[in-house]
Amino acid sequence: MNTHRLSFARINFISNDIAEVIVDNDIEVTIEMIEEFDEFLSSYEYSYLGILINRIHSYSYAFEAKFCVYSHHKMKAIALVYYSPQCRQCTQEILDLRFMDELNLKMFAGIELGWQQALNWLQQELSLKGDFC
Repeated sequence: MNTHRLSFARINFISNDIAEVIVDNDIEVTIEMIEEFDEFLSSYEYSYLGILINRIHSYSYAFEAKFCVYSHHKMKAIALVYYSPQCRQCTQEILDLRFMDELNLKMFAGIELGWQQALNWLQQELSLKGDFC
């Protein structure tokens, strides 16, 4: 597995077109962190990716960051695995704020084999997105 370290998160490439993101514990994700992640994605050689966000840690988003997270043009499908009701609620609040963006994001409960379900969903979504290459 190919792994990269950002200032606030670890990126594990599960395959050529799926990256797992694990954000560090007890931080507030800022716009600058989102920009760092977006720059990393822009440098990636493939034209699109599925992103599996594994929320094993507790963290929050700065208000401004909520409006630009999950927006990079290479993100074609985003699966979020959560392990607590608070993590699910945080993501739902972002989706509610961004409802007009129609983000292709689906949440999975980690305690119910959610990681594998999220990976399967991403693989299915990416196989349906042949027009992105």
